[in-house]
Amino acid sequence: MRMLLISLLLVTFVALTITAKEKTPALKVGDKAPSFCAPDQTGKIVNFPADIKGKKALVFYPMASTPGCTKEMCSLRDDQAELKKNNITVVGISPSKSKNQKSFQDDHKLPFTLLTADKAILDNYGVNGFFFISRYTFLIDGNDHIVEIITHVDKKKATDQIIKGFTKK
Repeated sequence: MRMLLISLLLVTFVALTITAKEKTPALKVGDKAPSFCAPDQTGKIVNFPADIKGKKALVFYPMASTPGCTKEMCSLRDDQAELKKNNITVVGISPSKSKNQKSFQDDHKLPFTLLTADKAILDNYGVNGFFFISRYTFLIDGNDHIVEIITHVDKKKATDQIIKGFTKK
C-alpha cells in the first residue's frame, strides 16, 4: 500500500512538472515588458525595466544555487564579454530571497544583477508553475518591448540563444 501511494505521488509530481514546463508565457513578442520593482541581491530596490538601459535579457530561473540554475548563470557569466560586445545586459530573477541571491552571486562570481521575484511578477510574466517557476528568458529592447521569449533555455548555450534572439528579424 505504501509503495502504491509513493508511486501515485511520484506520477502526480511528474505530470504536474511536465504540465508546468509546457505552459506558454502570458506575454508575446511585441508586448511592452511589464514594469515592476524588486529587491536585488543587496536589498536595493530596482525599477525594471526603467533602471536598466538598452537591451536586456531578463532571465527567470527557479532557485539560486541549484545545479541547473548554477549551470545556466555560470554559462552567462563565462560569456559576459560576448554579451557586452552585443550591448546586452543580463538580469537574473527568481523567487529566491535577496540574501540567497547574494550568496549565489558571491559563490559563483556572477557579474550581473539578481532580482527577487514575488508572485505578482511571476504571474505578470506568466512563468509561475505548480512547484517551480518556468526557466524562460525575455529579451527586451531599448524601448522596453519584448523582442523574443526563449521558452526552451539551453543552460549551456544560453548566451547563443540570447544573441540569436536579438538578431532575429
